[in-house]
Parts: sequence; structure tokens; C-alpha cells
Amino acid sequence: MKRIRFTVQLLYTIITNGYAYGFLSGKIYRGNLKYVCVPGLNCYSCPGALTSCPIGSLQALLDQYRRYGGLPFLALSEPDPERHRSYMSSLYDTVIVRDILERD
Repeated sequence: MKRIRFTVQLLYTIITNGYAYGFLSGKIYRGNLKYVCVPGLNCYSCPGALTSCPIGSLQALLDQYRRYGGLPFLALSEPDPERHRSYMSSLYDTVIVRDILERD
């Protein structure tokens, strides 16, 4: 039974920390899996971690909120600066230009 438990724990650790390129280059994986919280032997700032611990998941979400504010479309979409600029521009045109300036 101990051998099965050890095998499962080892495989789980390898899968959740399997970003070998991060260990070789020293760069942290910044993909969408960082928003997945898994309880295990990994950390948000570990170069090999594909997922993050509960504090790391919260850190990633707060970083998205810091960058894009409380706009769910931007916070939950793929990071695409041109698309985000276009969305913010359309919001500005809608709210500022049409709703405020054209009323006067």
C-alpha cells in the first residue's frame, strides 16, 4: 500500500511540476494553468510548476485584476493587448462619447 501511495504522489508531483523548459531557462510558466489551484508540492513562483498552490492562484487572479480592473471580459479572456485596446476603446466611445458628450 505504501508503494502505491508513493507512486501516486510521485506521478502527481511530476505532472504538476512538469515544465522542464522552466527549469532549464529559469523562466516561470505563465499560461492559463496558473489559475488552477491544486494542493500539492508546487508553488506559483517555481519555474517548473504548471499549476499553482492556493496562494499562487489568488496571486495570479489579483494580478489580472490589477492589470485589467473589474472588467470580466478582459480578465477572463486570453491576454491579447490589441483586443484589449479595442475593447477599451469601444467602451470609451460608448460611455464617454455617446452617453455623456452627445447628451449635452
